[in-house]
Amino acid sequence: MAWRPLPCDELIGLDTMMVESLHSWLSRQLQRSACHPKSIYRALGLSEGNYWPSTFDGLSCAGAVAVDRLSVLMDAASVKRGTFRCLHEIASKGFQGCSPQHIRWCPICAGDSTQKHYLPLVFTLEGCRVCPTHGCRLLERCPYCHAVQRRSWDPCRWRQCHGCRSSLAVQPNFEAATRYDTWVQHQSEQLIAFCSTQGREAVGINVLLEFLEGLSQQRTGTATQQATFKIGSRRVGGEPLTLRRLMILAACSGVGVVDILERPSEAAAVPLFAPWRSQRSLRVEARAPELEVAINSIAMDGAWLLTNGYVPEISAIARGIGMPTSMMDDLGGSSWDAYEDYGRRCRFKYYLQAEAALPQTIREALLRLDGKSRSGGLYEAIRAGRVALKKVDSEVTSVICLTAMRIAVRFRYPSVSTNEFERIFEQSCLRHLG
Repeated sequence: MAWRPLPCDELIGLDTMMVESLHSWLSRQLQRSACHPKSIYRALGLSEGNYWPSTFDGLSCAGAVAVDRLSVLMDAASVKRGTFRCLHEIASKGFQGCSPQHIRWCPICAGDSTQKHYLPLVFTLEGCRVCPTHGCRLLERCPYCHAVQRRSWDPCRWRQCHGCRSSLAVQPNFEAATRYDTWVQHQSEQLIAFCSTQGREAVGINVLLEFLEGLSQQRTGTATQQATFKIGSRRVGGEPLTLRRLMILAACSGVGVVDILERPSEAAAVPLFAPWRSQRSLRVEARAPELEVAINSIAMDGAWLLTNGYVPEISAIARGIGMPTSMMDDLGGSSWDAYEDYGRRCRFKYYLQAEAALPQTIREALLRLDGKSRSGGLYEAIRAGRVALKKVDSEVTSVICLTAMRIAVRFRYPSVSTNEFERIFEQSCLRHLG
């Protein structure tokens, strides 16, 4: 059956985050004209094969060519706005993260009979976890038979399960998201807005190179520069870029995904880093929201540590509480500034010995507070050599034990009142120092 151009609709949701995917739009046009998908494949000169809908995502060179030919054939340049065609030079076929042959859907959208049902482009991105319109979690499997839903050319099948034929309009889930998930959701929506802009040109590989080179000049030798180069250089070396890798690259750098793609030189400049708390802080908050409160409580104890004669380096505290040092860089505010000031005023005689022994001593103190340690106090442990050093000066031992216990108690009880904390600290010293 020969393909014949027919009057066609515009993409649904143009100029919004919910712009329709080209596969969804093409399926509706084929249904209206009663044509089989193979007719469009033949008209575009494509290999018929299994008629994969993912061809029209535009993420491969062949997909980009197919999208260009379709826009000419249908005399509708706007169809490119429902694809990722502008990313085909830097992205892999599996760029979205989700299976390109399966769909995800919003249960509220699926049950709305007053609107045309379609498949938004943003739902194909792994980073999009909730519906931008309704705020509920997207579904990936039928809640009744747990079957995944394939991307069908038949729009009538988008509302019911392919396996058990049950309706996909079920009770929505409004589960709260972490701060990092919310950031990824926002970046996914911004990426859709970027790709669906009228007349958007293809993003070249030189864009990533330009960003990484600019970043290296601004952040030479830092953990951020090392992380971004570790991720970004893999693409430079020829490995295709995925959405997940692009998100991590942006988050580690403290900028938005669209900033990297649209203005790489400016995104790599220092001013954009200032108002933005990086991925390192976001990871901490996603894992344990109370962790920032705890370590800021430790920092506020700088005055007490100064009277004790030893203000530990932040890196030693981080190792002691099991937290990567790089995650501490952006935490806190005035409390950390004051803590660093305390450190500059203190010159502990046995500093190197203390820094070597403190992290493991903190871990021993935390085990004792949780009732999971061996018998004996911290003093006996460090003198017996189970904590970093076998033979240290008695003055160092006392200071390390007292400092470690103070930090451990602060970490375990970050939000108690001052009087209550001092009572807990005194009892802990009597019980566990030895």
